[in-house]
Amino acid sequence: MRLNVRKMVLSALFASLIVLCAWISIPIPPVAVTLQTFGVLMALGVLGGNWGTVSVLIYLAMGLVGLPV
Repeated sequence: MRLNVRKMVLSALFASLIVLCAWISIPIPPVAVTLQTFGVLMALGVLGGNWGTVSVLIYLAMGLVGLPV
């Protein structure tokens, strides 16, 4: 039980990390590159497949609700 709460908190923190990484962009012509992919891969690498996917789903849910992510 305690481990699940820790993983839930970490997945929420990684969802916020993905939001922060989406705001950072590197302007390389002709397309600007964001660090959002780095945030997703970091979440999957640290949390594993299941909980990393949960953090990405939290990020997508925030976008569907209407938050400016």
